[in-house]
Amino acid sequence: MFKNIILFFLFFISLISNSYAAPPPNASAYGAMWMCNSGYKKVGEACEKVNVPPNASAYGAMWMCNSGYKKVGEACEKVNVPPNASAYGAMWMCNSGYKKVGEACEKVNVPPNASAYGAMWMCNIGYKKQNDICIEMTREEKIKQLKTLETLKTRARISNSKNNNCEDLASNADDAERYARRAQNASDFDECTDNARRAKNAASDAYSQTCSCSEAQSFADDAERYARRAQNASDFDECTDNARRAKNAASDAYSAASNCN
Repeated sequence: MFKNIILFFLFFISLISNSYAAPPPNASAYGAMWMCNSGYKKVGEACEKVNVPPNASAYGAMWMCNSGYKKVGEACEKVNVPPNASAYGAMWMCNSGYKKVGEACEKVNVPPNASAYGAMWMCNIGYKKQNDICIEMTREEKIKQLKTLETLKTRARISNSKNNNCEDLASNADDAERYARRAQNASDFDECTDNARRAKNAASDAYSQTCSCSEAQSFADDAERYARRAQNASDFDECTDNARRAKNAASDAYSAASNCN
């Protein structure tokens, strides 16, 4: 009987030791788990370096060719960019004032009193298109055009005022960060999940605000997701770990929204 108790005790100790085993080299701990750092991939219980070819960058356990290069097999080959064009990822586009003709970029024929916009041209203010040239407007036409432009500018200002609630997003993100911090530093499981619920609601409110800085909304979405995981966690460690992530994401959302012009 005593021998069986000793064996059970040793078995229990081994389980605890395995549960809290230190992460291998090139990995980071996340609660009771670990993940390989960016640029490394999990092979068994170790992290091996990802074989990143020249002109590429590691993203997690994967790699992608840098802008201006395209993937060919397991290598990155330079994109053939013609004159008067610029590389965008694995593609290229003609610069403004040029148009694509086959695999080259030809200059757009812009008449006097006009300006190039991409592969097109438009008459300058005070001029109107007639066939392939720009002729001067009459006095009445100029007055009408200026009134139309002023109306459009006014509507744009009103629209931006209604749809740019970055201050409200920052305020909600600040609340989410505060509750997530309380959850991370909670003394028990119930306190953690309760503050995680509040952080989730505040982050959700932040995400619902329309802000011209999309990055701020993206961080708010991350904060809401991590706070939800913390609220629904199955144990204390999982709750505090996700609360920490929610706190960081909410802090990033607050910074992005506060610095948005």
